[in-house]
Amino acid sequence: MTSPATPRAVVVGAGLGGLSAAIRLLARGYDVTVVERREQAGGRAYQLVEGGYTFDMGPSLITMPWLLEELYALAGTSTAEQLRVRPLDPFYRIHWDGEERHFDFTGDRERMLAEIRKFSAADAANYDAFMEASRRIYEDAILVAGRKPFLSPLPFAQLVPSMLKLDAIRSLRGFVGKYFAEEHVRQTFDFHSLFIGGNPWSVPAVYTALSYLQVADGVWYADGGVYSVVQSLVRLIERGGGRVLTNAPVERIETWGGKVSAVRLASGESVPADLVVLGDSSAWGGGVEAGEHRAQPVVPAIGAVQPKAALPQGQVLVVVEQDQAPGVEARGGGLAQVALPILEQGGQWLERALVLEASQRVGGRRANFQMRVAQRFDERG
Repeated sequence: MTSPATPRAVVVGAGLGGLSAAIRLLARGYDVTVVERREQAGGRAYQLVEGGYTFDMGPSLITMPWLLEELYALAGTSTAEQLRVRPLDPFYRIHWDGEERHFDFTGDRERMLAEIRKFSAADAANYDAFMEASRRIYEDAILVAGRKPFLSPLPFAQLVPSMLKLDAIRSLRGFVGKYFAEEHVRQTFDFHSLFIGGNPWSVPAVYTALSYLQVADGVWYADGGVYSVVQSLVRLIERGGGRVLTNAPVERIETWGGKVSAVRLASGESVPADLVVLGDSSAWGGGVEAGEHRAQPVVPAIGAVQPKAALPQGQVLVVVEQDQAPGVEARGGGLAQVALPILEQGGQWLERALVLEASQRVGGRRANFQMRVAQRFDERG
């Protein structure tokens, strides 16, 4: 039975991000409930069973397996106890429509050089330099910056100079083009952003880290597909005393005295909450209700928030479309990820926001945009 003093957290969205956040919150001592609008957990890592066949509807491979190991350790278990994972060799084979040639992407340097030479000997000579540049971005942008919470403008502003030095803010397509000229080779090393829905012509070159991390840590397949990871996380949440509710769209987030008090489901059930992590706004269509007063509706989210550090109670984090973010003036039809603590006294919108990424901005224009926004929020105090 939960103690009255136990802090209560509700995670909206049972994708990999939401489930991972739930396990981290359980490890911090929270009583956790995950609510998901669909009939099963998974989010983008959904599973379809049809005609006797089973399909992973999103990711199908595992990279950076040590992150899973870290997450499982928080739940008192291990990858070996939860999954059967197999290293892939090659990682995958790339085909081009109407062509007989293919490219086997592996973690072996000599074999990679041989694959590149099938298309361009000149590009093969630049492979080592490209992988070294990819390694530096991986270490600074993924290993270091990836573990920062970015809950205020300062950590983000401090990151921009190092990303500029690494040339990680130019487009991925442009960065890869510095090293490889032959079109097949360029596509081989800049298509990885498509794994997460990113256009190589517009996403920043920080995504080139995906090339290095595959070589560094390997690419793995879990028996049962990636959905077996989802199933294991659900089991661990429930074993740890948490709940995962499916077919549970959210109607609104309720507040009292300027703090989150509950999450109201479409069924009418009210789930008490001291902290809400909004990982998927498609799970609900409501707004924020402060006492008897209905505040402005929460804007649609386009991504998940995974808390890396303890979050203040009575706070909601959401990732929104740039054009709908309070206090962000820039327009252009693109998307930005913005972390918003959306409630202050009386349930009103805070004007401060942290721009994490403006995907449509490339090169110096994007960097200047980000630095200008960060500076603007600093000036507001």
